[in-house]
Amino acid sequence: MYCDSTTGLAIVAAAEGLEDEAATRAGELLARWEESEDHHYAVWGIRWAASWFARNGRRKDAQLCASALGQMAAAGGHDDAVAALAQAVGELALLEGDAETAAENLSRAVELHRGMAIPHERAQVELRAGVALAAAGEREAALERLCDAYRCATKLGARPVASEAAKEVAALGESVAQRLGSRAAAATDDVGLTRRELEVLRHVAVGRTNREIAQELFISQRTVDMHVRNLLGKLECRSRVEASHRAGELGLLS
Repeated sequence: MYCDSTTGLAIVAAAEGLEDEAATRAGELLARWEESEDHHYAVWGIRWAASWFARNGRRKDAQLCASALGQMAAAGGHDDAVAALAQAVGELALLEGDAETAAENLSRAVELHRGMAIPHERAQVELRAGVALAAAGEREAALERLCDAYRCATKLGARPVASEAAKEVAALGESVAQRLGSRAAAATDDVGLTRRELEVLRHVAVGRTNREIAQELFISQRTVDMHVRNLLGKLECRSRVEASHRAGELGLLS
């Protein structure tokens, strides 16, 4: 209960622009998380604190959060703790100007969140992954992540996250309305593949590697990696071969 209430107070203070108050509350959470009967309940609060500290340039505090999350992940091995640790490492990397490492870790956090029923946290992580990808120069992948964050946050009524995602999309020269509209129009009815995912799938089906697909489509290999993961999930397949067979059965390769 203490962890939840302290995190809530920190978030409210941050939303109201009370940086010192937010830092104090987050610091209290960080100092007392080990007193909780179940450390697992402190994960979401320290995840938030790690992100907030890093975004506000408080490197030492963010590092302490990452250390705490590392202990939780090692002790319990729960996916949410591992995902929170990946996010904390990514946020620190972004603070230190290492956009590539930030994008890698935050994207890993997004993938871990896919199997967890905590959509609000997932939307937040998708937003941060989009920011990191943009910083790394991966514009297309960044737009994908940011629009996913916007869509999820909008469904949840999480206006601050949706608003921030929309601003980040605008900073990349597009609008959310245009982006989601074009993606919706290009999606297939049966499995929800976007036009780009369908294009990548057709290259996968003829045996091309992700590097070869990236060269063919003039996009980065990281973006191709993301599209392949997404289409495998949507097709409910575990391998490229299985996805190719599934696509053939659905008539997606013609």
